[in-house]
Order: sequence, then C-alpha cells, then structure tokens
Amino acid sequence: MIEFDRDTHTFTLNGAEVPGVTRILRDEAWIDTRWYTPEGRDRGSYVHEASALLDRERLDWNTVDDEAIPYLVMWDRAKEELGLRITGIEKIVHKASLYAGIVDREAVWQRRKTVVDLKTGSPTRADKLQITAYGATYKTMPRLLLVYLKPERYRAVELEPDVVEVYRMAWFQIVNLWHWRRREDG
Repeated sequence: MIEFDRDTHTFTLNGAEVPGVTRILRDEAWIDTRWYTPEGRDRGSYVHEASALLDRERLDWNTVDDEAIPYLVMWDRAKEELGLRITGIEKIVHKASLYAGIVDREAVWQRRKTVVDLKTGSPTRADKLQITAYGATYKTMPRLLLVYLKPERYRAVELEPDVVEVYRMAWFQIVNLWHWRRREDG
C-alpha cells in the first residue's frame, strides 16, 4: 500500500521510498525554480488546501485569507461553468515503485472520468508532464484537465489525446532517466 508523509513530502510503498512526480521533474530540470518565491509557493499550498475544504463542503469562509478568496471564487466558478462533478479529492496515485503523486481532483466531466490539476502559477510544460504522469497511473488514461486560477479569471486547458500520448512517452523517458541516474551514481 502506498503511503504519504506530509511532513517530509515522501511516498513509501511497502516501506521503500518511491520518488514523487514533482521531485523527478525538479531533479531532471523540468521545473525551473528560479522564478519561485516563498510567497507564491505558500499561496499555491494555501489555495490547494482551501479548495480541498471547499470541495469537501468543510470550508469556513470566515477563516480564509483575503488573498486566497478570489482564487477560490474562480475555482467554484470553473467547476460550475465547466460542469465538473468532483468524485475524488487529493488522491494518492502511483505506478508501482516507479513514481507516485497526488491527484488534485478526480471528476466526471462531460460524462467522462477526468483528472484535474489546479495551478496558481503560469502554464509550463512541466504541468503537462505532471498531469500526464498522474493519468498514466490509471488502467485507462482519463481525460486530463489543467485549471489555472488567477484572482480575476480561470483558464481550463484539456490535453488532447495526441498531446497526451507525446507527453506520456516523454514522461516515461524522464522517469527512466531519473532511475538510471540514481543507479549509476549509486
């Protein structure tokens, strides 16, 4: 059984550590942290946590930081306008011992199973690799939807099947390279 330690942000499967998707992308230089700020990271984490409470219908709006409110309003609007029916929140997924991650949302969208990843930053290629990695843990690749939240708007980006296939192949090359480097550097 896969487990996740929130304090150390590590996954384990039967006691052995499994690398996370974000760690692999960062180690293989797909995530450029030069532009990351502590404020942006904290905002993203806070919005993710608050949106999970919102989707679980446990959010006390009186406790929400003023800066996060517009992001949550946009997420609520996106769900309504897109017709997303949330079926899973913060689900841990893994591909055997190759990698693991946490899917922000599972949803039914236009009558099809969909993996949804929420983003508060600007779009990057790493976003597509990340959500494709999550999708590749399912028996059948679900629809993949990135939802970029800004205080004044949201942008929903669905990865088309041909794009998903290209990113799926690239992702497994990246994962194999990551594991190869660890074995070689021993």
